[in-house]
Amino acid sequence: MPGNSCSVCKSSWNNTVSMFSPPRDEYMRGKWEVAIGVKLTQSSRLCSKHFCANDFTSANPKRARLQSDAVPSLNLSRASVERRKSQECLSAIDSYRKNRASMEQLLFFVNFARKHPKILTSKFGAVSHLWEGLARNLNSMDGACRSADKWKESMSTWRSQLRCRARRGKSSGVPQFDEFALWNFGQRSLNEEVNLGTLVCIVIPFEHPLLRELFQSLDIFSSL
Repeated sequence: MPGNSCSVCKSSWNNTVSMFSPPRDEYMRGKWEVAIGVKLTQSSRLCSKHFCANDFTSANPKRARLQSDAVPSLNLSRASVERRKSQECLSAIDSYRKNRASMEQLLFFVNFARKHPKILTSKFGAVSHLWEGLARNLNSMDGACRSADKWKESMSTWRSQLRCRARRGKSSGVPQFDEFALWNFGQRSLNEEVNLGTLVCIVIPFEHPLLRELFQSLDIFSSL
């Protein structure tokens, strides 16, 4: 029967131990499941051993009620704690990746800037329509999602990073993608500082499979 034992420690109800049903709210139920590492059902129960004193609205165990935002945190198995940490870590990594520009977005920006070079030198107000259109295209792709002014800010930072990496790499070489981007941005003056060699630039659409294969192994997003 439901409520006979705790889903975590298998304790039974008595005069000192209360049992609680999982929250009806899906978000809070999810937080419980992440905390204990167990999938909960309507018949699942958790005992009061897994909650802190400030999680309760009453100190009387016979009338114990949980605060609406209470989440189990005590006497959890090591496996469930490790599982929760792993899930939190994966969630953080996933969030970080979603906030980074993808290769597809960077390649689109490079080609767009080559066709509309004034977005690289003009003030935002003068070319806001171009940035708005660019932002819509970039946000429709996998990767970061930003407003037009934030895209301008992040792409300006990226271009500065490209130039810095090019100057630092004048003795050890410059990554191929950096060369490709700088050349399309019109940074030919760097040829005097960095031995880029003789480049023949062929503009290839970012979706072209050959271009994807060429750059898919390059780690060009580490600082974006």
